[in-house]
Amino acid sequence: NKAAALTARKAVESNKSQKPLFVCGTMGPTGFLPSSKDKSLIGGGFDDLCGIFEEQANGLLDGGVDLFLIETSQDLLEVRAAIYALKQLMVKKNRFIPIQVQITIDATGRMLLGSGIESFLGAVTALSPSVIGINCGTGPMEMLPSLNRLLELSTLPVSALPNAGMPQNIDGKAVYGMEPGDFAAVLEPVVTVSGLEIVGGCCGTNPDHIAALASILKDKKVAPRPVRSSKSCWLSTGIGGIDLEKGSRPLIIGERLNTQGSRKTKELILASNYDELLQIAHEQGKSGSSLLDICVAISEQDTEAQTMKNFVSFLSDRIAIPLCIDSTEPEVMTAALKVNPGSVMLNSINLEHNKERARKVLTLARDFGCPVVALTIDDEGMAKTVSRKVDLAHRLHELVCGEYG
Repeated sequence: NKAAALTARKAVESNKSQKPLFVCGTMGPTGFLPSSKDKSLIGGGFDDLCGIFEEQANGLLDGGVDLFLIETSQDLLEVRAAIYALKQLMVKKNRFIPIQVQITIDATGRMLLGSGIESFLGAVTALSPSVIGINCGTGPMEMLPSLNRLLELSTLPVSALPNAGMPQNIDGKAVYGMEPGDFAAVLEPVVTVSGLEIVGGCCGTNPDHIAALASILKDKKVAPRPVRSSKSCWLSTGIGGIDLEKGSRPLIIGERLNTQGSRKTKELILASNYDELLQIAHEQGKSGSSLLDICVAISEQDTEAQTMKNFVSFLSDRIAIPLCIDSTEPEVMTAALKVNPGSVMLNSINLEHNKERARKVLTLARDFGCPVVALTIDDEGMAKTVSRKVDLAHRLHELVCGEYG
């Protein structure tokens, strides 16, 4: 990786082009599916993935790349591990470059494990990549529905690198038959009408396809997308997601999957009866819950972190409603964050103990892209007057937004 980046860096620096040239360090998938329920497909866990991606990224960074591209991704948990690893590495080396993230979606609008555009947005938006998009999988025509959905919803710049049409099996080889002119003609209005910011080609495309794109787009402008100026707060599981900024009010958090408040849930957790717990989750969704509170703490057992990991993993590809992880222990929150393919809400923080526990939770919130529930409580106890509630709310806001971003 380092040698490849150095070679590309040398080529860029020796080229006298009038256009800016950049070296992109691409990082493809591992071939494993860490959020799969098939143990033979999972490979290593979240921490193993982080180590793999950090090792690769370290070589690319030392070789002088201008941006990282996580691409052709099929599993959102792997995407989150890669972004986490890149950000940790850049902090260590005190070098910060953009991250572009691209997933692969089939003609039905789904990734390999069933994730769609909303799941993708919930997985990556709050991790603040510079660009998100789609590559490979299909030709430009088949990619259009998913691409238009992404352009409609994404507050981040969007990229698209489709194949030169759908592959045909000719004598045992994949052949891509879409001509350069046809390829460019499909993508031109996506830029000039729908607002696609970055465009290119993947399998089956060659210099002629890229030249055709460059020619048809010469002197044309990217259409503005109104959503780019709006706020978003995306959360998701592996099969669904919502933007809390766009959701109906009041925002309802279903509390029935809470062992501290439901004797039935406690009994089902003790019995590891996740199928029946899933039915409770679905019932709350039908009743209008936007999020599901998950609390698995039980006084009879000291297995909260493992139970949380098992239950969140079970739910992640069976329920579209995002999760609110409810625990007093940061390590329990971490267990959930390392198995859910999307972002979750963390419940909760307050100002007790000189903000010590709040800082641990906020570090997780920042690194994993999560909103938090903030409670107006400090070492004097719960605020019971308007003036004290407002005072603590200001102090919480200063801590969360001012210090942790």
